Amino acid sequence: MRVFLDNNFWDYLAENQVDLLKYFPEIQCELCVTTHGKYEIFQPFREDKMYVKEYALDALQSIVTEDAVFGFYSYLFPREYQRSSGFGSGRFSEKNEEIARKQLHEKHGTQKKRKASQILFQEEADIELAVRSINHPVVTFDARKKGPLYDAYHEGRKIIFLDRERSQSLSVDEFMNSILLAIDDTKT
Repeated sequence: MRVFLDNNFWDYLAENQVDLLKYFPEIQCELCVTTHGKYEIFQPFREDKMYVKEYALDALQSIVTEDAVFGFYSYLFPREYQRSSGFGSGRFSEKNEEIARKQLHEKHGTQKKRKASQILFQEEADIELAVRSINHPVVTFDARKKGPLYDAYHEGRKIIFLDRERSQSLSVDEFMNSILLAIDDTKT
């Protein structure tokens, strides 16, 4: 089963030095980020959060894979930050994913950035996660934030909203096991 991680989950994982293989054995689960999620990791981090970036980059080089979608080169983006993969890499997007992507872009898409130093536009990464939630669970702390993930949840997609207060009141083992139960519930 593929499970997609939202960028905001890296903070919890890094702060608690979670052994991803302990909770997500490769034989049972494939942890993924979208290409957009990878770019979120590449964006500038605050100095006091560099340990989060290092943890995420290490995970990308070992256990977490990028789910790249095939597409053509776009002159809107620099060569190193293309949103689609080129020939010979990536997968084809499914028809239902393309329909959802178009609808989400119409509702939430923008070409504004929160900061000029950022790679992605606002909501761009969340749109891609919302699209993936059609077929795969997405783990996120964006429970109350109105946007693509909120909409996907209310459409019955596979969004697993995490609660920050709960994450601090439970042991790492208890919290991670509750996530695994929630992921397992998406199979039905």
